[in-house]
Amino acid sequence: MVAATISGLPAMFVGEPFLKGLWFTLDIPGYPGGIKLGTPVLFDIGVYLVVLGGTALMALTLEAYRDDAAVGG
Repeated sequence: MVAATISGLPAMFVGEPFLKGLWFTLDIPGYPGGIKLGTPVLFDIGVYLVVLGGTALMALTLEAYRDDAAVGG
């Protein structure tokens, strides 16, 4: 949720609607043309972290359930 909010704020500062994708070029010496980055990347990173966290939570919960069942509790 924080990543979605952060990715939407830059557009509001330039007078565009919330969550409008903004793109800019990051000039790197030795890399012709630079690298294009955008605010949607921030949103995608947030989604990735949510999925990763949910998957880890499920795996750890199943592991704890398995350990409890093996002990007899």
